[in-house]
Amino acid sequence: MARQQQSANPIKRMLSRILDSLERMELGNRAWLDSNMSFVLFISVLGMVYIANARLAEKTMSDIKDAQTDLRELRWQYLTTKADLMFGSKEKEVTKLVQPLGLKKLKTPPRKMYISEGE
Repeated sequence: MARQQQSANPIKRMLSRILDSLERMELGNRAWLDSNMSFVLFISVLGMVYIANARLAEKTMSDIKDAQTDLRELRWQYLTTKADLMFGSKEKEVTKLVQPLGLKKLKTPPRKMYISEGE
């Protein structure tokens, strides 16, 4: 028990010293306030700049994350469209698409036509 009282004593003494020093401070002293006002303003502006910079960094990171998400989605759409195009351009698929129009696959290779210059 004696040790707890001794350990509490330094804390109580330190708190009482702090309170005494706060009571002795003359915060209403105009000269002290005038001499330190520029420093207080500087620290205030510095704090505002720090907060603004942190918010800007968070917004930038959020924008980057959104752009990455959009990029992933667009890449997925691109790959899907490309795969559909590759599948649709196969000979068998093209034949299926043009069959209702009455077009059929050639059985013989195409013939070359030659035109003479004199005729």
